[in-house]
Amino acid sequence: MFIDFQSISNARELGGMKTVDGRRVKKGVLLRTAELDRVSRGDMAELTGKYAVRHVVDFRDPSETERKPDLEIPGAKYRHIPVLPDLPYKSRAIDLTPQEVFEQFMLMYRVMAEDRFCMRAWEQFFRVLLEAKGETVLWHCVQGKDRTGIAALLLLTALGVSPDDAREDYFLTNISLGREYEQLEKSGADARELAFMKVVLYVFPECLDEFMSGVRSLCGDLDGYLRKALGLTTGEIDLLREYYTQQA
Repeated sequence: MFIDFQSISNARELGGMKTVDGRRVKKGVLLRTAELDRVSRGDMAELTGKYAVRHVVDFRDPSETERKPDLEIPGAKYRHIPVLPDLPYKSRAIDLTPQEVFEQFMLMYRVMAEDRFCMRAWEQFFRVLLEAKGETVLWHCVQGKDRTGIAALLLLTALGVSPDDAREDYFLTNISLGREYEQLEKSGADARELAFMKVVLYVFPECLDEFMSGVRSLCGDLDGYLRKALGLTTGEIDLLREYYTQQA
């Protein structure tokens, strides 16, 4: 479900999604967004009041957090958990063609599935969720689509949401950030900038399939990945479902 913040893009919560055993994800406790460096007074009041955010997980690289540090959410504990290791990118994205940027995203998705550094980050994310014991957790990266999206996919799997529904949530980014792309079109951006920004703002089936290919090569499926690659026990998965789902 989308959250209509004024100053935070690609914001939504996972509440209300059905699980395969007939339960639903609790509303208002699992939030995913883009970066939090410019939160308006009104949005901050929503985060602290309506949503009572108590835990913030920032998946960005150290260079990204230094350039645009999060604004502090009063009452919330901040955790910086970088997802990505140093990747062999040829140069800055702005210097590349849209196709080269897309190839970088493909590499990133494979790495997010297979690299030990990334697995440790996902595991730490779940440790935060377990420690929160049902308190509101907000996680984000820059655009709130790739690292944030994979985190949501893994969490929804752990909570018992079907693969199709978890995948559908992942692609809702294209509705949210698609509005930003449409604004660029209306502003008269040239064809090269539009092609570049489409790769930056949207998520693509090919990238998610690349992640899933890595998961399958290691553990067969997402449930196996949670247990074998991330080390979640059956008891911990049961606790996550107790904390973050309820009877429909």
